[in-house]
Amino acid sequence: MHLKFYLPSTHQWKLGGSVFNELILRHLARRFEVETVVVNPVLALKEEKLTSPEESRKFCFELWDSTLIQSPHILEYLPPREHCKRFLLVHYLHLLEEKETESPRVAREKTLLPLFDGFVATSYYAQQRLVECGVEAEKIAVIRPGISDAYRQPVNRTEAGNPVRLLTVSPLLPEKGLIEFLAVLENLPPLPWHWHLVGEVELDSAYYQRFLRRLQAASLSERVTVHGPKGREEIFQFYQQSDLLVLPSRFETCSMVVMEAMARGLPVLAYRVGGIPEIVVDGETGYLIPPRDREMFTLHLAVLIENRE
Repeated sequence: MHLKFYLPSTHQWKLGGSVFNELILRHLARRFEVETVVVNPVLALKEEKLTSPEESRKFCFELWDSTLIQSPHILEYLPPREHCKRFLLVHYLHLLEEKETESPRVAREKTLLPLFDGFVATSYYAQQRLVECGVEAEKIAVIRPGISDAYRQPVNRTEAGNPVRLLTVSPLLPEKGLIEFLAVLENLPPLPWHWHLVGEVELDSAYYQRFLRRLQAASLSERVTVHGPKGREEIFQFYQQSDLLVLPSRFETCSMVVMEAMARGLPVLAYRVGGIPEIVVDGETGYLIPPRDREMFTLHLAVLIENRE
């Protein structure tokens, strides 16, 4: 059986969605003849030459990364096909966010949902939002990303007397709330901490420069280290050497970072958004803060720093 997996050209960045795509590909290759098609979302179909007329007549399955839904040429990518079943892997859509329910972007996405025969959601939250948008529940499979055993090794934390190591693994993008988190750090009482930020800095260079200017203005440069993107083994070491994962994202459909950190024994401080409450047990494996409540985020961060055990 033939399966085509359509990926955005940004798949080269090792983001959570890209990692999950790789895991899905590895699994599907055991059962299907898999072909990957890399699509630049800003280009039209005729420029990409994705499918010949002969290929379109063969029965196949297609799996699409939901990032491609944002392409202005998506309808050219998705002509009706009699001999094909098409599925959407829902990493993120605007319609998943409650605050976006009435936006033109959501309206456009809803018109595209009927073009797919089925959906793979990465959280039950995402499944429920799709149902609210008119998708039949039986057309949605919830498949949360898994965590390899490599993450489940004993961890040695920093010793008392050393600054508490705060860790965020995230690309520097506006929706990740990283500039806002600097205000949280500014408002902390005098406590020993150091924030390590690991993630891609080139996806939005303008935002990255704003982040650096805000960091300088906050006079926190000596207590914050921006490491840029790291490979898997290096990220293992960051989990190993850290005391607390902080995730100030405004929204997360699901978070592989949270699961990886928890598998390494790290408590998590995050906002109660999207699929995060399905992973973190508030008060047991971390704290979940009401969305955008920086004061509460600051309070709980101080509590965790003061109570290393």
